[in-house]
Amino acid sequence: MYKIEKNKNRLLDDYEGVAFVIAAIGKEEDRKNLYNRVLFDGACFWGCDGHRVHYYYVHNNAFDPGIYQVVSKDKKMLVLKKVAVRKKAIGTFPDISRLEIFSKTPKWSIEIKTDYSTGDREMTKSVEYSKIVKRLFRGITINYKYFSDLPLGSYTVYSYGPENMVGFCNQNKGAGIMPLRIT
Repeated sequence: MYKIEKNKNRLLDDYEGVAFVIAAIGKEEDRKNLYNRVLFDGACFWGCDGHRVHYYYVHNNAFDPGIYQVVSKDKKMLVLKKVAVRKKAIGTFPDISRLEIFSKTPKWSIEIKTDYSTGDREMTKSVEYSKIVKRLFRGITINYKYFSDLPLGSYTVYSYGPENMVGFCNQNKGAGIMPLRIT
């Protein structure tokens, strides 16, 4: 069992980053292979639900590479249990490193800030979301709830085409969100 406690020093805190990854894991019980699990590749945690992926590079690397199950999560602590070694679990967890957000050249990129200290949180979030949606291809959008799960900070947003993920990259964390077609 690995315990990740919320630290008062944000520079040493892995709690918020791993909690961000957990926000993207599959929640449907019928998806047994991904349900309630995250992957640690030796430097980075990954979580995926089929519509989005979250990743976070840890500060304190006390983890062995493999697949971890989320045992418990509250506002002060996360508890993870290693359930598989990565080599044995290749078929159970997607190879996230092959996604376009890590291997393709983007069609366009913009900078956004999800820092809400300057005003109304919901309004600021909506303004930044609108900047992205206006730049997307005609008839394409992204799920607002997935966007709102991004932690506070500055992000570079990358678009790779109308059928490809929209990438959000920060210094040590990021996300890829699959687009939605509006009819």
